[in-house]
Amino acid sequence: GLLSAANMPPKGAKQQKKEEKREAFPLPEDNSGIEKNDVSFTVTFQVKHEEANGIFFKFYWYKINNPFKHDGLETPELPQWSQMEAEEGKEARPDVYTYKREFEPQKIYDDFAFEISRTPMKLEIWGPGEFSPEKREEFEIDISSLLFAKDTPEYKFTSEYCKTQEVVELNFLVSADKPLLSEEYSQKLNPIQVNLLGAKDLPSYPHIDRLKPVYAVCEFFNGERFKTRPHPHGALCKWAHRHVFLAGLMNATKFKEDISSQSLIVEVHDRDEIKVLEEIKEEEKENTEGTKEGDTEEEAKGKPKQDIKNLKSGYGVASFNLKDLLKPRVNNLKLRSDVIPVKREMQEDQ
Repeated sequence: GLLSAANMPPKGAKQQKKEEKREAFPLPEDNSGIEKNDVSFTVTFQVKHEEANGIFFKFYWYKINNPFKHDGLETPELPQWSQMEAEEGKEARPDVYTYKREFEPQKIYDDFAFEISRTPMKLEIWGPGEFSPEKREEFEIDISSLLFAKDTPEYKFTSEYCKTQEVVELNFLVSADKPLLSEEYSQKLNPIQVNLLGAKDLPSYPHIDRLKPVYAVCEFFNGERFKTRPHPHGALCKWAHRHVFLAGLMNATKFKEDISSQSLIVEVHDRDEIKVLEEIKEEEKENTEGTKEGDTEEEAKGKPKQDIKNLKSGYGVASFNLKDLLKPRVNNLKLRSDVIPVKREMQEDQ
């Protein structure tokens, strides 16, 4: 496993232009005297598709000044989007269609920053169903790295392996017109960015079709966790997943104790097994039929269910020591760790 972490907040230039505030919800009281930036966000879709009548996207944005509720926003159907025009230094792509949604300026407070750090955006693809539109697939998109970026932050999500056949290529961008955190506010929230680069020399497995793609789960010292995007199986797995934790919102004394005495733990999941449709149907059939011929009711109850989710699933654990971040002038670490195999017994569904 490979990891780099940094805890120095970005140095954004102070913004002189004051944007009009949206008053959809009352602004929280702020007596800190710390400058808060008014940030304009833009969401941009770029999609290459084939015969996509009835296909549209739904995404859940963080509701203005009420971060614990989300707006579910729908795009028009793909054929109604605009063709992608040529950008500076790039050729036009008439086979790619684009849709853009701009949001009114949002003042970034603790709650909003905390929600971006803790809650991934949800993006869904919808298409025609028998009677009404049906959800085809969904993605969770971690945009917390925007809290660490300076100048004009941008996060890009790309998928060339959508399950929705009509969507050949998907690019989803979230951008902001200025840093989310002012220089002073960034010092207060103290964002720590973890960049989980990837893992190499992963062991091979004969039944690759029965395994989920490789992903990792990172748990911070206060129990906060993030999960990387899945990656196809292979000896080398590259995630390059950036996530930001806001150390300034944690208990300072406990945080220093934890980072001095504990390691950052990363689980590498390359053995999670898929429960295939045929097995699900067979299990449902056995459960509905009850006892088999020759079995007493007591014997049937004592037999374990044949559920692939309940088989042993191996994963690996990597640990990283970040205590050097407490040293003066140390604001970036590049770390490497062995991945230690672990076996676990998956608990049966209750």
